[in-house]
Amino acid sequence: MGICHICGNDGPLTREHVPPRAVGNSIRVCVHTLYSLSKGWASGETFQAGLTRSTLCSRCNSRTGRDYVPEFARWALQACDYAGCVARDTHIALPFTFSVLRVAKELGVLTLVMSDTESLDLPHFFRLRRLVTQAHLYGHTPRFRFFTYFHVGPPVFEGPFDAIGTSGGPSPSIFCQVGLEPLGYIVTGDDNSSIAWAKQLSLCDISHFFWFPLNVLRTEHLVIPRLRGQIPFRPIVRP
Repeated sequence: MGICHICGNDGPLTREHVPPRAVGNSIRVCVHTLYSLSKGWASGETFQAGLTRSTLCSRCNSRTGRDYVPEFARWALQACDYAGCVARDTHIALPFTFSVLRVAKELGVLTLVMSDTESLDLPHFFRLRRLVTQAHLYGHTPRFRFFTYFHVGPPVFEGPFDAIGTSGGPSPSIFCQVGLEPLGYIVTGDDNSSIAWAKQLSLCDISHFFWFPLNVLRTEHLVIPRLRGQIPFRPIVRP
């Protein structure tokens, strides 16, 4: 029981796979999270059937799965074809053809699933919830920046945290980081420190996916880095 992170209703909650089960997130995994580290679990936190959070009601879970997941799986399948061909320092613009707004909205779902319940009524979270629930709504997402990268290594599954730049670099505000081969996703604030941090790692900014109407099929040429996920303190590093 709890508050659905999309519609805000209080009631029974279901398990939402993040990323969707359709992209291979369905098997037992052990992940080192800030929570598992605080508990001293040497093997990390165990998820028996893929990375999940219980933060959505069955209606929102079903609706977003129907409306957004098939196109998100199409995007991920294209990434699978490219992942093994991208070397560490290769900067090649790779073509992806898909409905960009549907992929963006699934990234919005991912962000809301991983968020804190207390954040849902903040203006920028309310705007993101409207974008997710109203299929044809599109436009700017204030306070959020969405990035992707080719994920290498063990999964990463973390909600909001601040990454402190101990070496004197920028300290980003991160709403969530979810990494599972082939792709990882990081949602940050749109403040200068977060953007500078993302640029240092050459993260691929896909925030503009929200700017196009729902049924527009586009070919996007994206330069996506290959990075190894890591929690905590250094969210991602070059392999």
